[in-house]
Amino acid sequence: MQEIIDNLEIGMKKHSSIDAAFRKELLSFVSKNIESIRIVGNKLKLDIAFFNLFTQKLDTNNHVKSYDENKYYKNFARLKKFNLIHQRSASSFAKSLTLKSINPNHTSLLVDDFEKIDIFASSKEFVLDHIKKNDYSSLSYLYVYLRLFALQPLPQSLLGALEGQNIISLAPNLCIHYVELQESLLKKNEAYKLYIYDTEISYYVHSLSSSKGLIFKNIKDHEKFFLEFKHENFGKTHLKKLAYTARNYSIFTTSPLYTTIYGGMAQCVKLTISELDKLFPNKIDSRLLGKEHEYIKTVFAKQRAIEEDEEDTLGIDSNQEDSISGFSIHEIDSLMLFMRETANVTNIKLLTAIKREISLYEKFDSSLHANMFLSYISYLLKLHELKKLRASTVRGYIWTLNKHLLKNIVRLDDIQPQELDSLHYKLNSGRYKLASIRGITKILNRFFKYHEKQDIAFNSLALSYPKSLVFYDEFKSILQFLHKDAKTKSARLGKHDKLMMLQKQVMVILAYFTGMRKNELRTRLLADLYIFDDKLFIDVNNKGLRKQKLKLKRPSSKRRIRFEVDQESMLIIKEWYQLRMKLQKKSNYLFLKRSTTGTFLNDVIEEEEFDEFNQIIKNVTQRYCTFHSLRHSYCTNQFKQFINGSKQPYELLEHSMQMGHETPEVTISSYFHADILRIMQRIKNKETCI
Repeated sequence: MQEIIDNLEIGMKKHSSIDAAFRKELLSFVSKNIESIRIVGNKLKLDIAFFNLFTQKLDTNNHVKSYDENKYYKNFARLKKFNLIHQRSASSFAKSLTLKSINPNHTSLLVDDFEKIDIFASSKEFVLDHIKKNDYSSLSYLYVYLRLFALQPLPQSLLGALEGQNIISLAPNLCIHYVELQESLLKKNEAYKLYIYDTEISYYVHSLSSSKGLIFKNIKDHEKFFLEFKHENFGKTHLKKLAYTARNYSIFTTSPLYTTIYGGMAQCVKLTISELDKLFPNKIDSRLLGKEHEYIKTVFAKQRAIEEDEEDTLGIDSNQEDSISGFSIHEIDSLMLFMRETANVTNIKLLTAIKREISLYEKFDSSLHANMFLSYISYLLKLHELKKLRASTVRGYIWTLNKHLLKNIVRLDDIQPQELDSLHYKLNSGRYKLASIRGITKILNRFFKYHEKQDIAFNSLALSYPKSLVFYDEFKSILQFLHKDAKTKSARLGKHDKLMMLQKQVMVILAYFTGMRKNELRTRLLADLYIFDDKLFIDVNNKGLRKQKLKLKRPSSKRRIRFEVDQESMLIIKEWYQLRMKLQKKSNYLFLKRSTTGTFLNDVIEEEEFDEFNQIIKNVTQRYCTFHSLRHSYCTNQFKQFINGSKQPYELLEHSMQMGHETPEVTISSYFHADILRIMQRIKNKETCI
């Protein structure tokens, strides 16, 4: 036991970021309570009981709660990060959390430049009138509209790349443009973008779909026309300020949530060609479908073994001192001395010390993630030593990489699509000037190009392809497949076989109508489900999870979900529930686990059983869909009820809580398929398809 404590003390002393006072208090407490602390793999495994006792001790020592909880939280996080305690130690040590308030009105309303809204409205009507004329000037006015008045304005660079043959004309009021993007990880993390034209101009864009080549061939002439129009109507007002005016106008004519979602002010799940092909069969060019099928093959080939709500685990605290990635440049003291200097003089002695300390750190942390960052720092310092880069330039590069990579990406060797989405969204959310965005992107791209030369490949296509949702008719097909599959295996279903078939159907139904995560669903207890006539309630709590030594993803995951299902699904649930209640003494769990001999066990079903669901869903949809896609369907279906309503954001907040999220931002960015809903609302006969 003493050896374990000694190793902990030696390990903590190696890291200056671990507070000395904390180190002393922890060692003292561990020594006195070592018999009640679990030892796993020669390391301390700290649980909630340990943290509760430790905080009580701090309260007693301080008499009042004067210690900094955040400081202690960070120190415990560092113990886990530096592998000084067991990795399965609890991570919910009490932490002071800042309450977040959400303004019902979007931030764009805080810009008090309202006097231009009337001018904006009349100018927009003027431009639309000229587009409707469909004469020689209509194309130039379309350019003006897309630069200034569109719900999602387009930059000159993108307008210059638009091609007529890539217009997907689905209906007179619905045109979508396929824009192929450069396959560069940091310039764009998707292979293509689908731009939905506003209803007001779709009829004119429809007429352009037969044209070949670039739509705006003389892009400089169109841009000149636009600048003259802008100057004549809005004087010297900056284009970015006019974008705020456009948002204010949209909010007054629709709603804050509508503008936030469809105006590109919030990141949502991207629309794909495969989803358009599902909604509008035989409308998509075979050339585009061919590319799409290749993307789908690639993403399934690279699909991670862990599907469970990956997007939810990546929330980043903007006030976080250290990187979320398990590596921090603050751990290399000599490097921090270099970073805090202001002179551009080459300090050979300091550079030598940095090299030595990096070498020592690499022995402690041999991960590819840390090596990628440290090797690039060494490369930059070598250029500085050779007088090819100024010291200030090297510092700028390192600070930029630290802020935009280490604070956003958990593992550089296994970058996830939502991490890149989040990074792109932050860069383009209005926080940075265009010149700053270009500079940051240039630095990030150089980092990845350096590693590509070291044979570390980054497959942006496979990483970025968004997961699809499951449409309602596909949901029905999945239920039918489960029924037919059971019948195929046994011509005459016994009551136990029938129960297992119905159980699989009910799991799909609950996932589709409640959005529960896999672990939440499979660990529900029988007591967690309530059925009152045609209304259902299910409690998502820790009781079933605790039996499996699991816990909810976060405190906000604990919730009661009230939901309703369609009539056919309700009949399935009631039939299953009757059979299930006859076996209630067999297991406390809602869903029964069956042994190979056919008997029922008082144990939770395994995660591996969801592999069958994944394969069925993939076969039914022929898109990038898994069991987790049912959660996407639930989220988007709920948005249908209030996207155009008048109670925002309160319904949105409630929906976020039903999803088990801490903030609506996670709900919107990771699960809401805004473009699909926008298409559904525009094509009335498609409204019930989700």
